[in-house]
Amino acid sequence: KIEAHVKSYYFKKLMHLPSRFYYRHSMGDIISRLANDVGQLRAFFAFGALQFLNMLFLIAFTVSMMLSIHQVLTLVCLAPILMMVFIMRPLMKALHHNSMENQKATGELTKRVTECFVNVHAIQENEAEDTFVERLEKENQDVYATNMKAVFIRTVFFPLMGALMNVSQVAVIFYGGYEVMNNRLSVGDILAFNVYIAYLGFPLSAVGIVLALYNRSKTALSRLGEIDESEWALNNISLNVLPGEHVGIYGRIGSGKTTLFQLITRIYEPPPRSIFWLGRDVLTMDVNILRRNIGYGQQNVHLFSD
Repeated sequence: KIEAHVKSYYFKKLMHLPSRFYYRHSMGDIISRLANDVGQLRAFFAFGALQFLNMLFLIAFTVSMMLSIHQVLTLVCLAPILMMVFIMRPLMKALHHNSMENQKATGELTKRVTECFVNVHAIQENEAEDTFVERLEKENQDVYATNMKAVFIRTVFFPLMGALMNVSQVAVIFYGGYEVMNNRLSVGDILAFNVYIAYLGFPLSAVGIVLALYNRSKTALSRLGEIDESEWALNNISLNVLPGEHVGIYGRIGSGKTTLFQLITRIYEPPPRSIFWLGRDVLTMDVNILRRNIGYGQQNVHLFSD
């Protein structure tokens, strides 16, 4: 449901963004954001959120049971695991950076593939197949290399987590054994602690998965956020065109020329009482009547079947 809602929201948003956005972002890059980045959000909310809840309840239950048996031993047991909090910070920062680089590289690869398929006839007519295969190979290797960096960090994390769990068990045996010898703890309590450490093993090992998903979804959200741009396309523009007058409008690419005409024809809805046609606010007019009275020659030619 989240994925479907997000895709619909951003597609609707893309339909109303000014043309300067499409000068900055290629078709392949936009497709990559709607497919790959939205998929990362779905993975986090579907699997990541579920694992987070599992983790929360298991840790709360297990730690409370351990505290009820022996508070000091609980702290001794958890100390190696708490070290992971300090180790994770640089790892997660590196993972976020690598995830961003990987998703950018994936966008570039999608852009290249889309361009090739759309213009395949031009590539074949100019016998440029080998050139584009080489370009695609390079960009494919960039995706692989950036992905492997993120995989390496995740691969380091899991054995490190397992090693700290083993340190916790050793700490329980040594300190717990000392407490048993002084008749402050029973052998059964030590056994119970080891069982609880085993319970903690699953949620703590899932921390890596959840954090990896979180970082990828955070990166995806920042990339999708670039679509939600709220810059002015036109601001403080004022002109009055009388019947029979010829007015020329010029400016650099992306300066808002096309946007102005799309506002006049209500392809984009203008603010109320900002554009008037023969003295009437265009928002009060039937859009079909308005457009029927405007001849508009596009700068790009579109050919349709039949």
